[in-house]
Amino acid sequence: MKADFQTLFTGIDVLSPDEPDPIHIRGLVICGSCDLPAKAKFLNMKQYNGYYSCCKCEIKGEVSERTENCLAFPVDDSPLRKEADIARYAEQAFHSGKSVYGILGPTVLSKIVPFCFLATAIDVMHCVYEGITKRLMQLWFEAEFRNERFSLRVALHLVSDYVAKITPPSYIDRLPRSIVDHLAYWKASEFKAWILYYTIPIRKEIMSPDYFKHHLLFVCAIHLLNQDSVSETDIDNASQLLREYLLQFQILYGYKYVSMNFHLLLHLPMCVRLFGPCWTLSTFPFENFNMKLKSHVQGTRFAENQILTYLSTIVNVHSAVRELPGGSRVKIQGVPEHPSTPFFSRTVGPKFVLQKDLSGNRLRRI
Repeated sequence: MKADFQTLFTGIDVLSPDEPDPIHIRGLVICGSCDLPAKAKFLNMKQYNGYYSCCKCEIKGEVSERTENCLAFPVDDSPLRKEADIARYAEQAFHSGKSVYGILGPTVLSKIVPFCFLATAIDVMHCVYEGITKRLMQLWFEAEFRNERFSLRVALHLVSDYVAKITPPSYIDRLPRSIVDHLAYWKASEFKAWILYYTIPIRKEIMSPDYFKHHLLFVCAIHLLNQDSVSETDIDNASQLLREYLLQFQILYGYKYVSMNFHLLLHLPMCVRLFGPCWTLSTFPFENFNMKLKSHVQGTRFAENQILTYLSTIVNVHSAVRELPGGSRVKIQGVPEHPSTPFFSRTVGPKFVLQKDLSGNRLRRI
């Protein structure tokens, strides 16, 4: 793999029927996205529940009386990680056998991805929707927290009824399901719809003003970073909103609940500034494609061979049929003839272009 990436970085010559000379093309991996456990393995650093486990800054984490002896990451001004420091920590960890600022040793990604820590994006699907949004709903509605001042346990059935009666627009993938009966089985797309569309009108009447205004900070910031078009002003505003949200969260909910997912909200605007809106950093398309691949695994053994057989069939079925007698007249429904068709392109997510307007650079979906 390293040799392949190096060849791609050096460049290859491609012949074009419209050009007399070969076109030299180079490729470079500029961004990757995954959940926190996978990120720790890729970067060879401590997991999210350890000290110095943030891949963006050198925050240590805190276990103290104010965090009720839970590891938490209260808001502070810890310095951002630098590639030179990371390389030095990795070498020290390799020779000592002990982690240094959360780094366990060198990572193979450094050989194929320039600035691999900076290039590791924050996946909003796992961090914001399945992480923070799910945790907030647990804090609000689970019996374990019914005596806390932020609990909405008494309004659980009322909220659940509201959610079940919602008729969402067509661009929302899943119909809302009851919180009482199905919350444990909600998918990431349902948490996304809840936080972006349902939560404000439902919560306005049942939440105390202080907690409702605080919740608005989070929802507005995620909306700004999740637009089809995001400006520098949007990013700056979202950054201020998220910082204020976390500062108030520590007081309203408690320091002990400021987990790594909440801490990463401070770095989310930086990722959007570098790589584009939240939907470009999400693993939704890849998880959807994983579901398609999983549906073609029929047994518990040799799953990878079954998936390869399926993909090979998809790629080669048209050429194989054309070789049969009369095959040129056969049309195969549901299977694209070329890899550039939407069946394949939609698995890597939406595309965007950089445009300029009076407010500066804006990333716009195409």
